[in-house]
Amino acid sequence: MLAQMMDRDDMGNGGGHWWAWLMGAVVLVILVALIVFAVVRMVSTSVATSTKGSERRSAEDLLAERFARGERDEAEYRSRRDALRD
Repeated sequence: MLAQMMDRDDMGNGGGHWWAWLMGAVVLVILVALIVFAVVRMVSTSVATSTKGSERRSAEDLLAERFARGERDEAEYRSRRDALRD
């Protein structure tokens, strides 16, 4: 019955059904884009949070630790530190 009404255009829309389909498609595209944006944002935030605690130490920090453990003498430490800062 509904199909017959639509065929005869008894729905009262004056034959302008194309804009409703277009509007529905636009809303669907926007909805999908928002979902993709939200998922990407959550994943990138999650990755940034998980790597924040395990940040790579700088070369100067590693050199200072090796000096503190006695693996480097003072002259070598200063020489390498100065080279890193240049």
